[in-house]
Amino acid sequence: IDNELNGEIRKLQTKQESEQAENEDNDISNILLFLIISTSIEFIIILGIYFDKYYDYNVYLTNIAEMETTHKKRDRYRILIKFIFKEGMLGQDQKILGKTKLLALIKEKSSIPNPNKFLDNFLNDMEYLGIIKLNGTRRLTAVTYQDALEKIDKFDDTLRLLEKLN
Repeated sequence: IDNELNGEIRKLQTKQESEQAENEDNDISNILLFLIISTSIEFIIILGIYFDKYYDYNVYLTNIAEMETTHKKRDRYRILIKFIFKEGMLGQDQKILGKTKLLALIKEKSSIPNPNKFLDNFLNDMEYLGIIKLNGTRRLTAVTYQDALEKIDKFDDTLRLLEKLN
């Protein structure tokens, strides 16, 4: 009986050892499969981020020519408003520099190709926005410095909409 029991015990031990070796092999293959799948997912995520940035960059390159003129115009308008309002020192309903003085300063200090046209457009746009108002032949500030800057930023958006109509 002891021999029979020892034989059964050996059979069970060998069976257990073979199952344990098989499970270890399965564990290793499952770990490798997990690593391959998780690495693939990470790679797909990185590719997705790359293509998102690549798409944004291509859209930027497509629109750069259109946006560059708008940004230049806005920046020039902001600089002139800053100069006209003396960096916030002038308040509402105060006299600003005359057109001839502004034109002389623009010609002297900037490299704008056509300063006469630029200044005319600037003054017309500022009157349209309600930043500058005419009182007879004098030009006065119609809003505060901060309001003027906000209106110029909003005018930039309006200008984009109007340019798309063309």
